[in-house]
Amino acid sequence: MRKLMSGITTWEEARYAVEQGMDALGFVLEPKSRRYVEPETAREIILRLPPLVGTVGVFQDTPRYTIQELTTFCRLDWLLFLGNESPKECRGYFQPIIKLLPDFHRHVDYTEVNAFLIDDRKELKAGGQAERSCYFLVPGTSFQEQVPGAFGLYFLLDTGGTVHESSLSGLGLPETGSI
Repeated sequence: MRKLMSGITTWEEARYAVEQGMDALGFVLEPKSRRYVEPETAREIILRLPPLVGTVGVFQDTPRYTIQELTTFCRLDWLLFLGNESPKECRGYFQPIIKLLPDFHRHVDYTEVNAFLIDDRKELKAGGQAERSCYFLVPGTSFQEQVPGAFGLYFLLDTGGTVHESSLSGLGLPETGSI
């Protein structure tokens, strides 16, 4: 199982997350969020991370040019879109894309998205949750084409979050820990 902790704002949080075995760290670059981190701070933290720790930029309805500038400046490995980005708006990036979909059945429209974020809550707040929560990351069609037969779940944790087995119920997804 691979784990990602999102909402990192300080080096101390990043160091703690890595010590706890997180495989990737998420940096909320959406100014409306309470967990927003200045791009300069995110870059400083990212440059101090050990090798093989992935970085994820979290965005919500952000203009493409801003995403591209921040991705280059901060040296992000993945992009996570939490807003109303259309399938067209998720195309054309060099980094793999993770997309939040409140209705997972719409995933077939997002052919170039590498993974989908499933949230077990009914309502989402603008700018991120900034609270303990559990999400499930499901590889998308484009990833499954690259790795035939692949299917799996990753766990994505907001800062301080924990995974609850009961959160899997009702999603209609196989219970597996990794690809």
